Amino acid sequence: MVALKVGKPVTITHSSKAAFLDCPHKYYLSYERLLSPVTLSTNLVIGDVVHRGLAAILSDKTTIETVISDVIGPALDAVRSAHFDDPEEFEAHATAVDAMIVGWSEHRGFLKDLRAARVGERQMIEIPFDVSIPGTAARLLGKMDAIVSLKDGYWIVEHKTAGQLGEGYIKRLAVDDQVTNYFYAASQILPSKPVGVIYNVLRKPSARPTKKETLSQYLNRMVEDYKARPDFYYYQTKLYRDSDSVKRLCNSLKYVVEDIQRSRDRSFWVRNTSNCTRMGTCSFLPICTGGELPEVMARYVVREERHPELKSDSAD
Repeated sequence: MVALKVGKPVTITHSSKAAFLDCPHKYYLSYERLLSPVTLSTNLVIGDVVHRGLAAILSDKTTIETVISDVIGPALDAVRSAHFDDPEEFEAHATAVDAMIVGWSEHRGFLKDLRAARVGERQMIEIPFDVSIPGTAARLLGKMDAIVSLKDGYWIVEHKTAGQLGEGYIKRLAVDDQVTNYFYAASQILPSKPVGVIYNVLRKPSARPTKKETLSQYLNRMVEDYKARPDFYYYQTKLYRDSDSVKRLCNSLKYVVEDIQRSRDRSFWVRNTSNCTRMGTCSFLPICTGGELPEVMARYVVREERHPELKSDSAD
């Protein structure tokens, strides 16, 4: 069993594992130092708001009007005063959220007319989990969007937003670790093992408001486009995991835990400079290139929680 320092156990989420594999030093700054950029990412915030709207559709909120007025609207209003990397892009995406939700409500596929399952007294919406990682003292944390009950058993529901939805994205789902995380965790907390995962992808709009368009006109245009081209904007599939997939996941988690502990013990976190600008610019590049000068560190805040993606208003 991997030995962990007393008082500081390793906890892993899909996001923190991905950060460590992407760049250990990035993981260190985010999950050991608990630093977050002051400027928010439009994509992350909009993705979270869409998640909350879709969760509401699967709950007892039965009308789209209620979801938009009681869930989407307040969620967007709560973050409008924040600092965004691109304020104009945020407003365009925020306007399009209603279009995405309205279109999805008419195109739910396997989920048409379903509501989230109940296990005991709890409706299975945004279900947090905290399960053991075999062979370690570490824990795997996360949050599933929903669980529904079909004729053949329990199904996990996962929602994603994406800018692009190509062949590579779809093929990768067959081995996606986050899906396997959910299957493993659900097997620990449900009365019976889940059958699989219903995976939904909502494509974000690439069109932006024209110079002659108001945001209201843009919204109407996008609502009609989402309704007219559901196959372009929405993708839904069923994914399965066998015992070998779960075993591979657990071994992978164990090795990551061991690597994190070694980095802690040595107080050394490798910088993977190949990934500094691979998918946009790393939010911690100013620290790596400019050092921890006051003017550099003013761009960051120290948060209270290790895994911000697990807050009640976020999704991992």
